[in-house]
Amino acid sequence: MKDFKEVFKNLEQTRDELKLQAHLFEADLKTEWEGLEKKWDHVRGQVKPSLDAAKDASENISEAHKLLLSEIKEGYQKIKKTL
Repeated sequence: MKDFKEVFKNLEQTRDELKLQAHLFEADLKTEWEGLEKKWDHVRGQVKPSLDAAKDASENISEAHKLLLSEIKEGYQKIKKTL
């Protein structure tokens, strides 16, 4: 992943955009959205403080968090394509 602050910011923006359209989700997308929200809450609680404090955030992000960010990104992209 590129600069983690940028990746996180982009995911946050995408999430906010999708959240505004959540009322349009079909049942399967609602289920996926709810799963992504749980992952987002987890990663935001653990990663965001590191991103805010770090000069080089890439050193403070574990591989597990990188994978979780990738999963969230892919999920958001899938939902956007479906809408």
